[in-house]
Amino acid sequence: MTYSKVQMESNYHEFIVDLGIYSLKLSDQGELKSPMAAAIAALREGFYKIADLFAHNGFDEDSQESFEKHWMAFINHTAFGPPRDSIDKLFCLAKDGFVKFIFSEEPSISISGNSLKIKNSYIEKEFNYFIDARIPKGNLKLKNNLLFERMQKKRVCTRNCKWQI
Repeated sequence: MTYSKVQMESNYHEFIVDLGIYSLKLSDQGELKSPMAAAIAALREGFYKIADLFAHNGFDEDSQESFEKHWMAFINHTAFGPPRDSIDKLFCLAKDGFVKFIFSEEPSISISGNSLKIKNSYIEKEFNYFIDARIPKGNLKLKNNLLFERMQKKRVCTRNCKWQI
């Protein structure tokens, strides 16, 4: 990325927020005017081609394992990502300091009493709350997702996944 008002080394949080907001503004221009949006659209189309190839020909065991391990998650996150409204909310929260981007390298995570300790080579933080914002992949009828099971036990959702109010 050649764009940067803030150097990553000086303030990682401000760098990510600045770059994120810049990227969001670029994406507003759409695939025909924004090179970044066009590249993401091309990646999405490429993923559809890979899925079509897999559906008709399949992969051998090593190829499938390699694709799933090294490519699939990255392509999904980049090409499909979270809904735009969610990203807008995230960067509003980050801009106002409610969400902080403080780890520029992968940290180690350990449990310390009733909290999580996150540490890398230059910073260590302890957190009392953990929000797992991934989209759960599970089916209540098959009982294959611990989050859904806990939510069901607490009567937050039912087996038909109708949210309780």
